[in-house]
Amino acid sequence: MSSKSEVSVAGVEDVGTAKLTALFREAESSPRKRAHLLLHRAPADQVQRLLIACCIGTYVRPHYHPEQWELMSLLKGNADVITFNADGCVVRRRSMRSAPVIQISQNVLHTIIITAPRALLLEVKPGPFRPAEFPPWAPAENSQEAQHLLKHLKASQIG
Repeated sequence: MSSKSEVSVAGVEDVGTAKLTALFREAESSPRKRAHLLLHRAPADQVQRLLIACCIGTYVRPHYHPEQWELMSLLKGNADVITFNADGCVVRRRSMRSAPVIQISQNVLHTIIITAPRALLLEVKPGPFRPAEFPPWAPAENSQEAQHLLKHLKASQIG
């Protein structure tokens, strides 16, 4: 039997300790070092909502959303949001510890770097789902170049 905080009532969905523990276990065992829990029902929903459990060392390929803004809220741990110019130069790096809610406008190139052993983010975007776009200089996941970029970004300063 679930604990009282895990029991859902009609029309109310709880995300409690058991779900979050399972989400972090999934992230830790994933090659991507992250996992997500969709809070919306379908890709066509007008508001896309998800929890993202991230472990240190995850690589989020720099990307942008041509038709959507994106809101991220830090719930646990810490992450830095990095924005870039079109050539891939870092424009800004901001710790979510000092700004736990970040809204990124459409067409802004960005990534996140996890700076705590684990982080939990809430992401909200307008729907329907649209895949992110990637600039040509952003290495694909699981590539040697991605690991080099991640190492470089970890060393960059907050500004």
